[in-house]
Amino acid sequence: MFSLSKSLLAVVLGATGAFSSFVVDTPENQVHAGAPLTVRWTSSAGDPVFSLELVDVTSVAKKVVLANNVDPSADHITVIIPKSVSTKDAFVLSFVEPAQSNAVLVETAEFTIAPAA
Repeated sequence: MFSLSKSLLAVVLGATGAFSSFVVDTPENQVHAGAPLTVRWTSSAGDPVFSLELVDVTSVAKKVVLANNVDPSADHITVIIPKSVSTKDAFVLSFVEPAQSNAVLVETAEFTIAPAA
């Protein structure tokens, strides 16, 4: 399991007009391609369902959907980081509206991904 640090608090008005507030944890320990990562957050009542995307900050076109229609009340999800990601770049985890991947609700601080162990 990876140690995480609280890195970002966001309060936004999404494209659907749904008010959301999440405290999102950024991976603190080294993340590896092909390995599981438990993503944790704190949500409030009424926060919307979201999709979780891994986004390469060097090119927002380089993103991978890790999970769809995540229930915010779960407060965590374990996903597998794809082996195919570039380990040279910096990444963020974006919580986005499922129907609109450009409607970012909140994202983590930047982190790197090491080659598969």
